[in-house]
Amino acid sequence: MSRFDRLVVPVDRSEASLRALPVARTIADFVGSDLTVATVVARSAGRTAAEEDLRRRIVEVGVPVDEVVVAVDGFTVGQGLAALLEQTAALVVVATDGHSRTIGVTGSVAEELIHANPEVPTLLVGPRVDVERFDLAGPMVVCRDPEGMAPTAEEAAGVVARRLLMAEILVSVVRQRRTASTGQRSNGASPDAGPTVLHGSDRSGAIIDFAEEVGASIVAVGTRRRDGLSRLLLGSVAIRTVTLAHCPVLAVSH
Repeated sequence: MSRFDRLVVPVDRSEASLRALPVARTIADFVGSDLTVATVVARSAGRTAAEEDLRRRIVEVGVPVDEVVVAVDGFTVGQGLAALLEQTAALVVVATDGHSRTIGVTGSVAEELIHANPEVPTLLVGPRVDVERFDLAGPMVVCRDPEGMAPTAEEAAGVVARRLLMAEILVSVVRQRRTASTGQRSNGASPDAGPTVLHGSDRSGAIIDFAEEVGASIVAVGTRRRDGLSRLLLGSVAIRTVTLAHCPVLAVSH
């Protein structure tokens, strides 16, 4: 199984967008791939100044990178970085606050990146992730919807797990009455034995509790294509998981 040739961290002018750098550096060092930091400007005239400013900010963070790319596109970040992401086997690592439809990389731009490049896996670094202590020692928890994550999405998550040499634990969350304890489990944790079933009225809470129990390094959740619309959006469970999880969340489309 080939590994990622490049990790790409899209950033904007916010300091929060640079939180993804330590996570991306850890993964890049582990798999032996290049780390690229990329941003987008509306006009080519601003490219040089944007690159100088970005390099200065990266130095201040203290995380070494292999390449800085400033793309030119007057409309969207996803479109601006599309050519870069199509060149090699890439993993996008982006900081997000977990809130949908907000301004900047820390919100709707994360979703727009997933939409514009659905074949490129995207790792979302939420606000509760301790980026300085992130490692790949734990498993990847792959979350099925109650109706069942599409096989293609499960396979996409599995490809990332194998490229990162991570064990996989498939889980499914079933709602139950609020009197029941959130995160109660049944079935085994082996993918060959079927998914581990988590019971709870709070799906994201059950996922997060289980991920912490098994020491997960990454949680994988699905994104859905809205009916009649050619766009992918994170669902409410996924958004809440990104917001509250103490590990990064891999978004896979289905």
